[in-house]
Amino acid sequence: MPKRLVFIFLLLFSPLWILTGCTPVGLALTAGATAGSVILETRSFDDSMKDRGLQVAINKAIADQNLKVFSAVSIDVVEGRALLTGIVSKREDRLNVAKITWAQSGVEEVVNEIRISQTIDIIDVSKDTWIKTQIFSAITFDSQVFATNYEISVIGGYVYLFGISVDDAEVERVIAHAREVPSVRRVISHMRNQDDPVRLARIKRIEVEKTK
Repeated sequence: MPKRLVFIFLLLFSPLWILTGCTPVGLALTAGATAGSVILETRSFDDSMKDRGLQVAINKAIADQNLKVFSAVSIDVVEGRALLTGIVSKREDRLNVAKITWAQSGVEEVVNEIRISQTIDIIDVSKDTWIKTQIFSAITFDSQVFATNYEISVIGGYVYLFGISVDDAEVERVIAHAREVPSVRRVISHMRNQDDPVRLARIKRIEVEKTK
């Protein structure tokens, strides 16, 4: 079965209590679903696991220092690249989140898209969640897009795309889908094509290091 069909099958037929359950059983099943999605990604299994570990470590370090900032920002990590999004009230907070991220072993690049403004309210958060759901649904059922490779963050109507893309044409399709969703103010892409020279050089370096 093609990867896309497997992913759509999981999306449609995974019970809601599995996807959102907070009980030990629910969490275990959610972990299994996460592992399943990893198999469908372009990045290697090792990178996926390392990225998730980095994401947890960064979030913990931020929370340990400032819970208010932790609740205002979002962290995505793909192949050692970290995307920071959110809204904070102070410039120092924005810089500090970047500093904390860089301090984590394994972080290779930091893209800081954290904005400085008044904290968005719950209505905005609800709208952002709805926007993200609409975009993800659209690209999941687009046969020319590998949705599992896309991390989508929405902050105050600003849509951030992050991950590994097949090519520029695929990214343009995702951007077009996002722009069709009401209340989207802007779409910012930090996608990296799978054949990007920088990415290929990184893969080669890792392979060499494994042989030592």
